[in-house]
Amino acid sequence: MSDRRELLKKILGELVENLTQAEIVLKKTLEDIDKKKLIAKITNSEALSWEEMNLIEAFAARFARLSDIFTQKFLRIIDELELVFDGSNIDRLNRAEKRGLIDSTETFMSIRELRNDISHEYKSADVLEVFIHCYKMSEPLLKATKKAVEYSSV
Repeated sequence: MSDRRELLKKILGELVENLTQAEIVLKKTLEDIDKKKLIAKITNSEALSWEEMNLIEAFAARFARLSDIFTQKFLRIIDELELVFDGSNIDRLNRAEKRGLIDSTETFMSIRELRNDISHEYKSADVLEVFIHCYKMSEPLLKATKKAVEYSSV
């Protein structure tokens, strides 16, 4: 096996570890959100505490981090290992869907847009809307993360 391929496999192993750790942290944050019933509070337009707002910010950052590791790093390494070197983000997502890593390219395009919303400054009024979307999209992201780990172990 070539030195390049060995290096890619090593990087893949590190990415799988990063995915797993980021998944654990996001799941724990989701548990905290559910315990505090934040979705219901937001839906009912209840005022949120400083602690609850910090939890929302932490969740959004953790969501963005996991989506970055998966879409920008993991999928690229998989492509390289499978000798695919070209294409856009959409092409990479289409290949991920064909590999069975994600259920829908469209869903992951939305996840990528959310990640961009989080990474760029947005109005404070939009924070809760972005949070709700991230919360809804966390299930497909976590499902893809699990599939990615399984795919890597084959």
